[in-house]
Amino acid sequence: MKSQVQIKRVHSQDWERCGKDVLEIEEIFDPNLRETPKSIKAFFDNPKAIVLVAESEANIVGCLYSASIESNLLLETPNPAECTTFENVLKEDENYGRNNTLYVTSFGVLPKYEERGIGTRLYKELIEIARESGYKFVTSHNEPGTSCHIAEKLGERKIKLYKNWYETGEDYWYMKLEL
Repeated sequence: MKSQVQIKRVHSQDWERCGKDVLEIEEIFDPNLRETPKSIKAFFDNPKAIVLVAESEANIVGCLYSASIESNLLLETPNPAECTTFENVLKEDENYGRNNTLYVTSFGVLPKYEERGIGTRLYKELIEIARESGYKFVTSHNEPGTSCHIAEKLGERKIKLYKNWYETGEDYWYMKLEL
């Protein structure tokens, strides 16, 4: 029997219950792309951020965290050079400073739960909450593959390709969805 997966929005009070599992999911990313525990907790603590988890049998199997472009620039990053790069990239967005654009900072599903539609469900829920919250756009950086495919399937369009994103050896697309 397949277990049911529920998508839930979480907040500061959920950190104790969810934090460890979210940090485990962060481990699937290239070390150059991983958020620090402090920066992830900052998303949980930010009342304007949208943090979603996919839960199966009381285990967190996927997560997505996002905030306005402007809020993302206030969060801690692992090193100053990365912060400068990230800041410059986000400030390139034509809507920077308007507080109308939600940026997906991190989005992942544990490998053993992939190919079950969980990532798509997380992203769909994010889009719905973003609309209800008054955002006009959702943006993200995605590597070609699953995350890029999900974003395109849900309407994001490719804006700009960044070569060797954060020295990962991978190219990432900056993508945008108009809500």
